[in-house]
Amino acid sequence: MLDLKRIARSTFLTLLLLPTPSIAEDGGPHVTSCEAIAPMVAGWQKQPPEWPDVELTAEVVSLEVQDPIAVTTLCPNTKTRVVCLEYNNSALKPGDRVDVSGLVSGTFENGVVLDPCGTTKVEADGKP
Repeated sequence: MLDLKRIARSTFLTLLLLPTPSIAEDGGPHVTSCEAIAPMVAGWQKQPPEWPDVELTAEVVSLEVQDPIAVTTLCPNTKTRVVCLEYNNSALKPGDRVDVSGLVSGTFENGVVLDPCGTTKVEADGKP
């Protein structure tokens, strides 16, 4: 079971330790993947972008609803987990593929937290 309080504490502490952001290279979201997000965010520890927003497509591992917030855990096939804190999205279930967009707000052991974050289910034909 995912401990939202522990994640919130680790997210807050990580944010306090991040240095002042630099100007983003292109001003748009950083498109990434489950495999690439951890090394990308690790590189931001010394010089994060001004607006650390990311986009990726991932598979849902679990969904824990703590109304009105849903904690959506993503990326089952990698060591790194991505945790998306979003408004209740109870239509999702484990195994669903989703397009994810959110701000990197912190990290925890083997994971990255996106808050705020949003997910959109990708249908079987690859369209949202």
